[in-house]
Amino acid sequence: MNTKKIFYNDYDKLSGESFLDIDQILDLFKSLNWQKSTFLYFDINETETFQIFYQEEALYLIEIANDSEDMVYLQKFADGEQAQSLIQYYFEHQVVSTDGFYAVPIETKTLSDVIRETN
Repeated sequence: MNTKKIFYNDYDKLSGESFLDIDQILDLFKSLNWQKSTFLYFDINETETFQIFYQEEALYLIEIANDSEDMVYLQKFADGEQAQSLIQYYFEHQVVSTDGFYAVPIETKTLSDVIRETN
């Protein structure tokens, strides 16, 4: 069974780290009290992390963080269903689908800045 070490915190009722399979992670995602500062993340490999942060009602910031010196992360906004689909895709294919992600230099810009500049 494919499990990942997941880190999570909703600052209300659930926090910690656990080794979970895909069904358990999706159940956890639905159980978290998503509000400001709530997050869930797991390591993709030694240098990249898949992170989900609460942005606002029914909107999440999805981020592929890395340990590169230039601090350019891949980010996108997603609803709950899209966030869960990205998690599921990763577990099924062992790669992250980066369709719709933007390269964001996080030290100088936000995802919203990059989207505004792109459109």
